[in-house]
Amino acid sequence: MSSTKLHCILEAHAALISPASLQLHYRVQNTSDHVLFLLNRFWTSTTLAGQYQVQPNITNVQVGANRVTISKAVVPVPNNREVEKHYTPCLSRLGPHETYEETLEIAVPLVPFTWYQAPSRNLPPLGL
Repeated sequence: MSSTKLHCILEAHAALISPASLQLHYRVQNTSDHVLFLLNRFWTSTTLAGQYQVQPNITNVQVGANRVTISKAVVPVPNNREVEKHYTPCLSRLGPHETYEETLEIAVPLVPFTWYQAPSRNLPPLGL
C-alpha cells in the first residue's frame, strides 16, 4: 500500500470577460512544511539598480493540435533557435502552508507567443 501526500494544490479558472479579453485566475496553496518557488513572474527589463520590471499579463501561448496552452512556465529553446541566454521568469516564494493567487487579463484572439518565438505583439525590449 502506498500513500501520496499532495505538496500543493493548484486551482485555475478562465472567463471571457469581454469580446477582447480573457481573464485567468489561479491560486496555489502550499500544503507542505517546505518553501515552494513558483516560476511565474515574467520580466521585460531591469532598472539601473538591477531591479526586474515584471509584467503580470504576459504569458506563453502555445498552440497544439487539439489545445491551446497558456502558461507562465520555462519553455524549452526550439531546436532551430540559438540564444545567448535562456529566458527564466522571476520567482514567487511561497512559504509553508501559504497561498498565492493572481488574476491576469489576456487579449483575444490569442496570439502564439514564447520568449523564443518572434512576438506578434509589441512588447518592451528585454534587458538581457
